[in-house]
Amino acid sequence: MKPEPETSFRIPVWSREASAKRGFSLIEMVIVITALGVVLTGVAIGSSMAWQRLQTNQASDELAIIVDNMRAAYNGTNASYSPIGGVPSPDFNQNNDYVRKGVFPAEMLSPRPLSGALPGTTTVANHPWAQDPVYGTARVDQVGTVGAPLQLVVRYAKLNQQQCADMIMRNSMPGGETGLIKVVITSSNSGVSKTCTNTAEVGCLLPIAPSDADDRCGDVWGGADDPGPFDVDWYYTLNPNLGNYGDPD
Repeated sequence: MKPEPETSFRIPVWSREASAKRGFSLIEMVIVITALGVVLTGVAIGSSMAWQRLQTNQASDELAIIVDNMRAAYNGTNASYSPIGGVPSPDFNQNNDYVRKGVFPAEMLSPRPLSGALPGTTTVANHPWAQDPVYGTARVDQVGTVGAPLQLVVRYAKLNQQQCADMIMRNSMPGGETGLIKVVITSSNSGVSKTCTNTAEVGCLLPIAPSDADDRCGDVWGGADDPGPFDVDWYYTLNPNLGNYGDPD
């Protein structure tokens, strides 16, 4: 009787060479691709947020420069009080005059097209997020009622929800240092305007809280979402020596 042949069992051992020869399995490839997608998504979101903060900083700095330059342009002139008849609301038809007076920073300016712009307008001013070759997305004007102190108004037009909320939260500190009187947010989509000021009656106080910013830059009355775009008007005292409502400090 012949002896039965011995049967040997070998336990497979993982090796780098064997793995390299075998390659990735389908499951391993899915895991790697998913992980890579998560990383790239995080990088993209982080870059987008950083870019938004950078543009908000730039737009806020330019807003402060516009206010300072507007006040400097009228410093020492007899323009502290409104003329007879008053200017009850801004129309921004004189924006080109303020461009010529150097109110806007040079980096905001761009030439207008040959046709379609306001008469006599050769240059328009734009904020970092949007361009309007006809009127510009950054505008300035004066307003006031008869016998009342003049105010200057700076408008940033065509802001989306996030840009609107970031800008009104960042630039809503009232008081003698800023001379800010109120902020008015108007939706180009719904036509609804909302105001934030120092008086509690309007329901939105300065400085603007995040919850109020989200409401003013996204929700119309009744809670429905409003995609915008939004025009934001900042009202300041023209004379920096006057208080929030034009009264001497």
